Amino acid sequence: MKKKAEAKHTPTPWKATMVLVSGRGKQSIFRPWITTTDGDRGICEIFVSGNDGRNITSEDRANAAFIVRAVNAHDELLEAVKFLLSTSNTTAAQDEEIRDLIAKAEYPHA
Repeated sequence: MKKKAEAKHTPTPWKATMVLVSGRGKQSIFRPWITTTDGDRGICEIFVSGNDGRNITSEDRANAAFIVRAVNAHDELLEAVKFLLSTSNTTAAQDEEIRDLIAKAEYPHA
């Protein structure tokens, strides 16, 4: 049986943005979304913790921004850690811990 190819995520960079989900004018309801930087593709909507989803909190916005920063920095940080592992003078135990962290960052855990 042929092994199924692993799906790839939407290319980075991503951005946090506000998307109009319903209404007009003062009745407009916006939600924080994570999208591609050109805005052509929605990645995910951020859960809004305010009452009935109408009041977006500063924490909601901060969560969206945090996810975007983490995703956009992921590949560069991973490469930097691999480089440091190959050039640093660390103990075998430290090397193993670093390799475990690299594996956690590289492979999805369902």
